[in-house]
Amino acid sequence: CCLRSSGRRRLRTLLSFDALAPSYDPSATHVVVRFGPHNGIFSFLIERKMPLSIPPELKKIAPYIKRAEELDRAKSPESRLVAYYCRQYAVHLGIPLVASSPASKACLGEILGNLETEKPAMDNFTRDEAAFICRKFAENVFKKADEEDRAGRAGKGTAKAFYAAVSFLQILEQFSNEGNDSEQVQEDKKKIIYSKWK
Repeated sequence: CCLRSSGRRRLRTLLSFDALAPSYDPSATHVVVRFGPHNGIFSFLIERKMPLSIPPELKKIAPYIKRAEELDRAKSPESRLVAYYCRQYAVHLGIPLVASSPASKACLGEILGNLETEKPAMDNFTRDEAAFICRKFAENVFKKADEEDRAGRAGKGTAKAFYAAVSFLQILEQFSNEGNDSEQVQEDKKKIIYSKWK
């Protein structure tokens, strides 16, 4: 199903991230999105599939595919978009790693097929809009884990959230020009290092 232009405008209005505050729970393998009074305005039917089998030579892309598959279950527009960019980032990483094995080619082929299916819906968003949504999502995941940790409530779920935050922060690289060393990029790198340490 596609995001129609009216839905796109509505989502853009909602994406103040004050009224819309997504929270990511990797232990529950889903994202909870609260729309306040607009709850239920969007809904998508997403087919549940078995997890993609990642061959050893492509193990570097596994975390991003795992995040995408978790987000597939969320049935919300921003989760769908973040999942798309997780897969796109995985493809960018995976192409140089593809060996001559049928398994690695089939794996990347399946990811590319998923991207092709989702592309018409993703084209409703500009690159800047997609970057904005992915960044806010990543920052919310990191913030939730960090607040739990600083409040002394850290547990196994907190560690998983930090681990997930690494992936969501890393996919932001695809929105930056090569060699970009801006303050925002440096801040992202610090959060990634911090999350890995945690």
